[in-house]
Amino acid sequence: MGGDFYDIIQLGDSWLTFVGDVAGKGAHAAALTARARYTMISVAQLTGRADAAVDRVNDAFLDMDGSSLCTLAALRLFGAEPGGRVEVLSAGHPLPYLVTNDGGATPLGTTGPLLGFVRSPRWPHATAEVAPGEAVVLFSDGVLDTVSEDRRHFGEHRLVDLLRSAPVHSAAELVERLDRALLDFQGSEQRDDVAVLVLRRR
Repeated sequence: MGGDFYDIIQLGDSWLTFVGDVAGKGAHAAALTARARYTMISVAQLTGRADAAVDRVNDAFLDMDGSSLCTLAALRLFGAEPGGRVEVLSAGHPLPYLVTNDGGATPLGTTGPLLGFVRSPRWPHATAEVAPGEAVVLFSDGVLDTVSEDRRHFGEHRLVDLLRSAPVHSAAELVERLDRALLDFQGSEQRDDVAVLVLRRR
């Protein structure tokens, strides 16, 4: 049982997706992931706002034992609008990457405080345009922290090289490509949880 979680929900004419990571492992971490996930879903559906949902998760973690921490990246997609606009919010989590049609891979947004650390923080927002054929990649830090036999980390530069290495024909293809790269790189059984979510605009 691990601490990574993700989901995607509809908010009116938009969609909200998120990837999160709770500190720790085992039954306690699994319980915290369930609380964070369902708090995100229920508050976002009630308010229609990603930042309100993140605020409530932060409050929930602070109201527990004071030592439970969580990171989360949320992406809102406005599919009904022309231009493929997305809004990004990160609470201490690795930033999503936009994989463009010209072979670029660019992080989206700015990282804010992690959840459960400080009361009433401000979450930086960023917007971007996703063109047809382009993809956004959300992932947990287990991707970057995958360790090789000689104790090297997979790291952000290898992730960027992989995202830039070939055109993206489908979201599933990009997930499989990253999965193979991590399996080939790691020296033993992966110690950290890994979550990857790819959204591609058709």
